[in-house]
Amino acid sequence: MPRMRFLSEDPREIRIEASLWGETREVYVRCSEPVLVARGEALLALSTYLGIAMEEPIEIEAGISPQVLSRWPEICEIFELWEMKERRPELKHLGASVPSTPEERGAGLFFSGGVDAAYSLARHSQEVDTLVFVSGFDTKLPNLQARAARMEKIKRVADVFDKRLIEIETDLKRVLLGPAGWQMGHGSIMAALAHLLSGHLREMTISASMNYLEVTKWGSHPLLDPLWSSEAMTLRHLGLDRLRGAKLQVLAEHPVLLDNLQVCWAGEGDTNCGRCEKCMRTMISLRSIGKLEGCKAFEAPLDLRRARFLKMYYSGESNYQEYLRYALERGDTELARVIETILRQPYRKGVWAPLRNVWRHFRAQWSGK
Repeated sequence: MPRMRFLSEDPREIRIEASLWGETREVYVRCSEPVLVARGEALLALSTYLGIAMEEPIEIEAGISPQVLSRWPEICEIFELWEMKERRPELKHLGASVPSTPEERGAGLFFSGGVDAAYSLARHSQEVDTLVFVSGFDTKLPNLQARAARMEKIKRVADVFDKRLIEIETDLKRVLLGPAGWQMGHGSIMAALAHLLSGHLREMTISASMNYLEVTKWGSHPLLDPLWSSEAMTLRHLGLDRLRGAKLQVLAEHPVLLDNLQVCWAGEGDTNCGRCEKCMRTMISLRSIGKLEGCKAFEAPLDLRRARFLKMYYSGESNYQEYLRYALERGDTELARVIETILRQPYRKGVWAPLRNVWRHFRAQWSGK
């Protein structure tokens, strides 16, 4: 059964012991500043999806916020419906514990330099005072040089917007993203990190990956994220109000955001390769609004012949329909033909998702990675 407890509670580094499938692993959360606090809500956020998916009891060796405990059944209902599970896992913990916090705390935004977080910063800059970058969470940072280059990009943004910058380093994804995968696990990790920062921040904003036209099951979700709020930490999920092209139009008003975009999954973590699916769809979006030329975030040109073979992920159709409209409005018929070809392709999710889920299950159970 999922069982978690804190091994150390240093404000610069918290260590967690996680037991899954009879195997015990030790993971860490490190912070560039001494602001971390050990909260049982963080452990519950990390454990809940796993307990439901495994249909096993959850044991948390810590006290948990009464507000989170009162909302936990609703969180379980969402996960149970998504995973077609009927048995609610038993929750064992050390009782309700109201978090104590300082009076003066800030408001944070998870920020990796991607389109969604950059849009949240542009639209809600007056509502946040701190940017939180989680090193190596969404992309691999293979060495210290790549990590420093990535941080330099984010620091440029923080300086221009006059925001405090906190860097988090963690290997929590070793516990959660193996069995859950990025699709279902990333939101739980962000909720957990928010609670670990609740001694310093009163509120954290998570940027929406999707939009109001196409909201599907996803680890970070407008229904889920606010439910993880506690007496000490309010979680907000913002950014469903615009499609990707419209978000990039907002970013175009802030050159520092556009020039320091970081969207690549396949590169070195500090550059955009210009060839992977995420890079190419971002470049298509930028070209559709007339902002690709001169954008410093992408050095390689857009290869339209390669782009014709892209397949859409999850909520991609409405975004590509938007790109097509913008391209036609600008008279870019070459790009419009490529987008029309992409729209005729089957969803990548439908073809590969079942095989990926099987692979994650066996990898989590037997490889220990």
